[in-house]
Amino acid sequence: MGFSSTIFLVIEIIGTIAFAVTGAIIAIRHDLDVFGVLFMGAIVAVGGGTLRDIILGINPPRMFSNFLFVLLAAATAFVVFVVAWVGRSRSFYTRHAKQFDMATDIFDAVGLAAFTVTGVEAAMAAGHVDNIFLCVMMGMTTAVGGGIIRDICVHEVPMVFSKNIYALASIAGGLLYCALYYSHAPLAVCNFVTLAVTLGIRILAIVFHLNLPHAGMPTGFADGRGRWQ
Repeated sequence: MGFSSTIFLVIEIIGTIAFAVTGAIIAIRHDLDVFGVLFMGAIVAVGGGTLRDIILGINPPRMFSNFLFVLLAAATAFVVFVVAWVGRSRSFYTRHAKQFDMATDIFDAVGLAAFTVTGVEAAMAAGHVDNIFLCVMMGMTTAVGGGIIRDICVHEVPMVFSKNIYALASIAGGLLYCALYYSHAPLAVCNFVTLAVTLGIRILAIVFHLNLPHAGMPTGFADGRGRWQ
């Protein structure tokens, strides 16, 4: 295995573990059983990559041809479940609610950054090096797709549409990767700079509560069909 392939694998492992943790925490917060926790951990970790592979025409998607990442995600989610089960008293969650929220945000930011890199690289490896728009969108799809599926499963508005600067951080990272790549920067530089910048943007958005503008509709205007409650 070459150096660039090793870096890609390490980044993919980091993203898989990070997103599996967030999926498991959200599942536990919604009181899902152990299967639900494992499923949520796996779907967040591999869901975005599966959507990407479908768009790129990779059949079957890699989650079925290389199921080790599914097992890694499920194992990670199980570890989170065991930790939560051991400390399952209400007082434990009450005392550490802020820590759980912070852990979710940090792991989610790490997963977002890691999968932005792997998504762009996967599009380039599929022969779309000259299509910057596709490469950037595949980076974003890989990074946010699993989270969208997760939030839909628990009946929440997907974070990508409502919370802080999220997808925009992935898009910025994807554009930076392409800029570095076309400037003939080494792949290791493309990987680590993109990873750091995407993660940095997301962390800054969390710390300083940076959001894109909202229309600010009245509270009563909320049934989703343009009708007053």
